Amino acid sequence: MPGDGWVSEAQYRTTRAITIDAPPEAVWPWLVQVGCLRAGFYSDDLLDNLAHPSATSVIPELQHLRIGQSVPMSPGGPSDRTAFKVASFDEHESLLWAKPDSTWSWRLTELSGGRTRLVTRVRARYDWHHPFDAALGVLLMELGDFAMMRRMLRGIKERAESLASGVSEHTDVVTASVWGPWARAWLGVLAWAFVNGGLHRAYEPALGVLPAEQLSNATLLAVVMPWAVMVERRHPLTSHEEALKVGALWGTLTVAFEFVGGRYLNGDSWRTLLDAYDLGAGHLWPLAVCGIVLAPVVARMWRLARTSHQRAQERSTS
Repeated sequence: MPGDGWVSEAQYRTTRAITIDAPPEAVWPWLVQVGCLRAGFYSDDLLDNLAHPSATSVIPELQHLRIGQSVPMSPGGPSDRTAFKVASFDEHESLLWAKPDSTWSWRLTELSGGRTRLVTRVRARYDWHHPFDAALGVLLMELGDFAMMRRMLRGIKERAESLASGVSEHTDVVTASVWGPWARAWLGVLAWAFVNGGLHRAYEPALGVLPAEQLSNATLLAVVMPWAVMVERRHPLTSHEEALKVGALWGTLTVAFEFVGGRYLNGDSWRTLLDAYDLGAGHLWPLAVCGIVLAPVVARMWRLARTSHQRAQERSTS
């Protein structure tokens, strides 16, 4: 593999591969544009791309490859510690990224039937002259690299195969701007929560404290679910996993606002806030939070079910 002799006494060495049902020409562009806050790493965007979704289309302005070009691994200005540099490449065949303590190489081998065998190799030396960096390297490489690299290879495979088959980037694909719209859409959840809270206080004297609280949780979800369906229709989510991540974002924002707002705006005690999570006492708020987390998942499933039903109808009438 390219770069095998670059790092002497490498303490971390790993080679992984995947077969892609697309020619090397369809795989190559996804490697060229890799990088933090570039096209991403097609892996876990929350961890390696600051929650910016990895690109789902080839980005023309990132396709100009040159020797010495930085491949940032983290945000901020690239340096020898935070970014690889393109050390060598043979278009559609091999690519080598290198920095003083590690190399990351790629080889594309064309197979019969228009397929590609994509092989990647990482070689790294832990620099204990910088203990923090070395310890972080051990943590990331020894514990995280397998899962992240596996997802990255699968991400490249999915994108290259879609590109080769001519699938439109608009068919069930998350755009790079999806996190922003979904984060802003949570403000709609927040607005309804305020309205719902006002209604709760209005009918609480007639129903009693606990029944009013339970009804309030139900009416909250009664609006959040269709709201998620509307948002997902405009900003479709690419996968069940992506929907869960967005739901986790909604849930985290909801709980954070509940505690911060309840404590510092309403003056509620921590005990009062925590009591709302006591299912044994009849409080249903934990189920409401779960509903908020699952709302994007349900919305995506609803859209896919409707699409499948419509296609079935079209086939039956054609």
